[in-house]
Amino acid sequence: ADETIYALNNTTGSVTSDVHAIDGRTGIDIWQTSGRNFDGVAIGQDGSVLASSTSLGQLFALDPSTGTVLWATPPGPNICGLEAIGADGTIYVMNSVHTEALDPNDGTVKWSNATVGGENGVITVAPDGTVYLTMGGDPQWQIAALDPTTGTVVWHTPPFDQGIFASSMPAVGVDGTLYFGAYGPQGSRWLQAVKR
Repeated sequence: ADETIYALNNTTGSVTSDVHAIDGRTGIDIWQTSGRNFDGVAIGQDGSVLASSTSLGQLFALDPSTGTVLWATPPGPNICGLEAIGADGTIYVMNSVHTEALDPNDGTVKWSNATVGGENGVITVAPDGTVYLTMGGDPQWQIAALDPTTGTVVWHTPPFDQGIFASSMPAVGVDGTLYFGAYGPQGSRWLQAVKR
């Protein structure tokens, strides 16, 4: 099994963050890709490596062996949080304007949903393929489930009380319960479960 560790590194005083591939057995750097202010990295089940740059509004596919950029999405609105990768390789990404599903081969858009998105959102994919979003301070709702094929909203929660933000990556329990963390206006934190 591949024991490569992918990590982000920001040098003090630097305005950019690098992606490093590190040999998990020896701790030695295999490669590093720099100069793009990366702030998120995700690994697909097939070993594909994705890195996001919120400030550039771009997602980059990196060659797992060399770190070379294979493709990049055009610059756009700020990418929020980490991207998620479905079992079929589809890449799901949320930005301040919409949520998109991208083809893993070239980054082309499979679908886009402008109904859901948010500055402080986080996205995850459940084992059954359902795409779950927490949308930070969105005034319409806080959590949504999307159909992975069409991007259609399957269900959503109503808005939470003023000043409460769903702030964590949702986790799906074996019984289908969705768990997420949130914080209130005074900084109080709590965990909430949603049965689907």
